[in-house]
Amino acid sequence: MLRRSSVESTFRLRFFRIGCSRTVVATGMFLLFMLAQMTSGQVAETETRERDSKSLFPSELKLTGDYATGLFFGFLQPEEMSPAPTQTPTPPNENVENVEPSPLPGTSESPAPLPIPNNAEPELPEPATQIGTGEQGVPEVEVNLKQKNKLIKFVFGVQVRGGFDDNIFIQSHNRQSDFVFTLSPTMAIGWGEVREEIRRLAGDVFGRGQVGEGIRRFSGDRSAVYWEPEEEVRNFLFLQYTPTLTLFAEHGSQNALDHYLSLQGQLKLAYLTLGNVTTFQTLSGADVDLGGRVNRSIFSERIDAAYDYSDRTFFAVNLLGTFSSYEVGFNSNEFVNEDSINYRYGARTLFSLATRFGYLQVQDNPDQVYEQFLLGTRYLVSDKFTVNGNAGIEFRQVQSGGQDTTNPVFQLSADYKPFDQTLISLKASRLTTNSESSAGQNITYSSIGLAFEQRFFKRYYLNLYAGYVNADYSADLSGNNARRTDDIISVSPSVRVELTKNSSLQIGYELWRDSSTVADRSFTVNRVFTQFGLLF
Repeated sequence: MLRRSSVESTFRLRFFRIGCSRTVVATGMFLLFMLAQMTSGQVAETETRERDSKSLFPSELKLTGDYATGLFFGFLQPEEMSPAPTQTPTPPNENVENVEPSPLPGTSESPAPLPIPNNAEPELPEPATQIGTGEQGVPEVEVNLKQKNKLIKFVFGVQVRGGFDDNIFIQSHNRQSDFVFTLSPTMAIGWGEVREEIRRLAGDVFGRGQVGEGIRRFSGDRSAVYWEPEEEVRNFLFLQYTPTLTLFAEHGSQNALDHYLSLQGQLKLAYLTLGNVTTFQTLSGADVDLGGRVNRSIFSERIDAAYDYSDRTFFAVNLLGTFSSYEVGFNSNEFVNEDSINYRYGARTLFSLATRFGYLQVQDNPDQVYEQFLLGTRYLVSDKFTVNGNAGIEFRQVQSGGQDTTNPVFQLSADYKPFDQTLISLKASRLTTNSESSAGQNITYSSIGLAFEQRFFKRYYLNLYAGYVNADYSADLSGNNARRTDDIISVSPSVRVELTKNSSLQIGYELWRDSSTVADRSFTVNRVFTQFGLLF
């Protein structure tokens, strides 16, 4: 009995020890688990606070623009008037040389402020969108996955367009119609971070951009007012060449080969951002001021510099030279210096105070000097609504006894994206430049344009554009009172379908109507077209 009791006591003692050990181990594991949960929660909370602080205090805000130069002003890139809307307030966006119906003849297709007058006068859109002139949108294009991580990237694309034009010479009488076909291959090479440039190039090839990516700048924007947070500094060099072959079914004498060449780059230093844009193009389309199809060439050189004085304040300096040569009409050279002080107020507002000094030489006409003083702002009302613009006054002096003038100038835009599939853009502007057709006269362009884009079923897009331009020819600079006024309206609906990530097909209609006080300069143009774009 004694031996049995001893065994039972020993067994109970061992069982008790084993139970205690298991209890201790279980308790320890539970404490470790709770500690890990608490630690991970603190880490997650810390990361959340850091993300919130970054969004509320955009210390990483960096200046961007079409060429990410961080400058306040935008410059008028010669391009055909192309229906303006598309993509996020996009290339590009934007002017008057060789583009499709554009919202603001004589302005960049960007809602950006302060377009530099580039001898821009409304000219009729060419049958084909000039690749490289910059559309406002930028489709999300899949460009060779193997190149994504490469320092040097190559891009190739092509745009083919065919259509019918019932007034190819924009005449009020003796209208002549024809079928017009264009072929525009494009080749580009980029070094560094050139994703934005590739996206803008895709917008040019496709003719429109996608909605659904949030409010962005238009491709034609070259203004510091279009700053956005960037995850990394963009240092890059981008070279693009696009020839455009235009063929007429019955008017073979009007066949033409136009060229577009552009080199742009940016270098970001500690506090200084340097940028350069060099562009050369030859055009052969219809020009409203000259009243017909005219061969011309335009060369422009732009140098930008922006200095970050503090997290909220930066200074910008820009130099621009534009040289325009016309087969018929007056050649011109223009030199512009822009200087601005820019202040970021909070995370959503930017204010700018700017001056612009210009010198304009026009063949066989007196030289002109002008000064502009402007106030600008960009306000991000929300992720869906952006307001941007500038306004001021211009003083223009004409040499050799010409009449001096004082005029208001402005450029305003509003972009509203109520839904991911819908984009509405409104733009208005007023600027003065020289006339290429009338000796001793300047033209003041006042314009407004409304663009609407709707996406259906992820691949189908409806685009509508309506615009109005008033071109007021000033009294002769030598004192005569010869006057001309043109009222131009344009309407352009189109439907586009994205066949693949890299290709799209578009069908559209364009109406242009000019009511001029000079009878033989009035005209009406109707166009229908089909356009195919491919980028790879």
